[in-house]
Amino acid sequence: AIAALAAWIAGRGPVRIDDALHGLASADLARARLGQWLAHGATVEMEAGDSRRMTADWLAELIHEEIVALVEWLGPHSFHRGRYASAARIVQEAACASPQPDHVARLAAPLLDTLD
Repeated sequence: AIAALAAWIAGRGPVRIDDALHGLASADLARARLGQWLAHGATVEMEAGDSRRMTADWLAELIHEEIVALVEWLGPHSFHRGRYASAARIVQEAACASPQPDHVARLAAPLLDTLD
């Protein structure tokens, strides 16, 4: 969700993730899924075989880990210019919002005409 939304905000269009193109619709679907998991306290199955209940605090941890990984992969300059921090903030706020926003584009649109 973060990479696809960041690409849209930065005007780059869809991005390739795991051999598939992801755009704004992918970001919105991922945000909606996270929001539903939070709203219903869904249990997420982990790779190690254990499970964990989705909470806003855990989502914040996951997004922070993703930000750290993106900075390491892209470098600080490309991370900043790519609008990833803004995208991460929007994904987190939208997923935790009640009621859920219709589309992340409405939250991200004001950033299209701004410079970071």
